[in-house]
Formats: sequence, C-alpha cells, structure tokens
Amino acid sequence: MCSKLARITELFIRTVVNSKRFDRNLRNIKLVSCGDGVVISELQVGSEHLNESGTLHGGFIAHMVDTLSTFALLASDQAVGRGLSVDLSVSYLSTVSEGDKLEIESVTKKVGNKVAFLEVQIRNKDNDELVATGITWPDDRPENPVGAEGARERWKYSSAAMAASGALANRVARANRLLGRAATQMRAQHGDLSDSE
Repeated sequence: MCSKLARITELFIRTVVNSKRFDRNLRNIKLVSCGDGVVISELQVGSEHLNESGTLHGGFIAHMVDTLSTFALLASDQAVGRGLSVDLSVSYLSTVSEGDKLEIESVTKKVGNKVAFLEVQIRNKDNDELVATGITWPDDRPENPVGAEGARERWKYSSAAMAASGALANRVARANRLLGRAATQMRAQHGDLSDSE
C-alpha cells in the first residue's frame, strides 16, 4: 500500500468508520486507491442506504460526494487543509438497488488560493452506468479556523447566509402571494380576461 493511500485510509478509518456521528453512515465504503488528488473507492449498496422506493437514497449520494471529495482534496499535493464545503451540486442520473456495487472516483480538479474545485463520479460497477456526478467547492484556506472556535465562526457565517437567503425567500413568497391575490381580485371584478380580444 503506498504511503499516501495508507495515510488517507488511516484518516478515513479515524474520521468516518470509527465516528459516532453522521459520517458513520459511510463506514462500509472501501478506499481502493489514491494518487495526487484522486481517490477511488467502492461500496456495495446495503438496505441502510436505500430510500422508500428501494433505490439508493439521494441524500446518501450527496453525503458521499461531500465527504469523499474531501479525501480527494487531502490526497492532493496542493491542498493545505481539509476545507469546508461552500457549495455542493449533485446530478442524479440513474438508480441502483441493494446489492449493486458502486465505484466512486473523487478528483481534485483545481486548488486555488481560497477554494478548490472537486468532482465525484459514482458508477454502477456491474454495467459501468453513471449513477451520479457531484461537484464541491470547499474553502481550503489555511486560516480556515478549526475546533470549537472554528465551528462558531463557520456557524456565524452559515447562519448569516441562511438568514439572508431565508429573508429573500420570504420576500419572494410574499410577493407571489400578493400577485396571486391581485389576480384573484381581477378575475372576480372582470371575469377571466384570457379569452378577451
């Protein structure tokens, strides 16, 4: 086993497999190989990974993309830290069921001064069909705070962002309600105007 794979595997076991937190859901993933900024892993889909329809749960796929892309970043010679995801995008392309074997390729595409660009492809190993692709943009700055203080800083940032997006969503919803009421009032006063010439 190459030293990089040994280091990444040890970190994966410590932070995922032995975790008592949410990442423990990924404990059955096996790291197969790694190179500079690339990690290949496998998972046999179990019943605990399924949604009510009996297919791989979309939230589980997003969790894999987020976590395994971090390990690709850690395998990169350019990375200076673990990074915190500031954006995550997943495209769901096909379904898999219990017993199917997945191959997950996580690649560090670019590491900049502030963010990294990471990509994950999840394939059904039996038929090579692409199941999902994901992209993450973690903040990879070395000054990115860690520990309890870092968690508080990240919470302040994410809380402010959520509050701002929540306020905007509330304004949009209110505007839509007002437009809906206005349209209802116009129909009540003037009838359906769509058929008029």
